[in-house]
Amino acid sequence: MSHQLLNANDRRLLSFILGLYAEDGPIERSQLSVKARGIGIEVARSLLNLKHSGLVEEITQRPGALRRLFGAKTLVLVGPTEAGAAQDAVPEQVSGATVGAKIDLGQPESSNTAPVRDAQHAPLPAEQPLVP
Repeated sequence: MSHQLLNANDRRLLSFILGLYAEDGPIERSQLSVKARGIGIEVARSLLNLKHSGLVEEITQRPGALRRLFGAKTLVLVGPTEAGAAQDAVPEQVSGATVGAKIDLGQPESSNTAPVRDAQHAPLPAEQPLVP
């Protein structure tokens, strides 16, 4: 198993695979590709990275000889390994801060900060004329 950090797309694909695996069990690779691309996740490179990291495995199921004779195709099923399931459960550490940690936005750090207004949607002050 590689000790490299996963990029954002790899983590999204791993979470997506775990979600599908929890619902239906191992999923066919072609179905995974269609469903993941439908929500904007790159599949080919990320799946290769996850397989090389040992987080996802592909299971090949070949039909019997008679079924192959009549055109049945080989199924390639994708599912997470135990390491993949554990990887998604443990948040990654990035420079001492936990990814996905909640941040308290209740009070600003200093009390002398002025509220920021959106310049595009902010109303004009009453003392300024609209036309110069």
